Amino acid sequence: MALEDEIRLLREEVTALRSQVTSALARIEGRLPPNLGDRSRLRELTGFSDATISRRVRDGQIRSVKVGGRRLFDLSQFEPIGADGLAKLVRGARRA
Repeated sequence: MALEDEIRLLREEVTALRSQVTSALARIEGRLPPNLGDRSRLRELTGFSDATISRRVRDGQIRSVKVGGRRLFDLSQFEPIGADGLAKLVRGARRA
């Protein structure tokens, strides 16, 4: 078998494996629990006051779950957006 044929076969195998890995990761990520944190961590991430947090939970803008006597918040909603994401938000706000 020529070297070019071997390279082509290896590329096909890598493409198939990449697809399998991507599918497996998607299935695993779908089963992961949300990134939960308490009120103090949410305040630290967002700068929101307790009143704002309570209001947004009540309005359904912040997802939370009650575990025992504690209310835990889905912190994945508040991950840093980075410079590109911030620029996009600013552009969108200027158009509004």
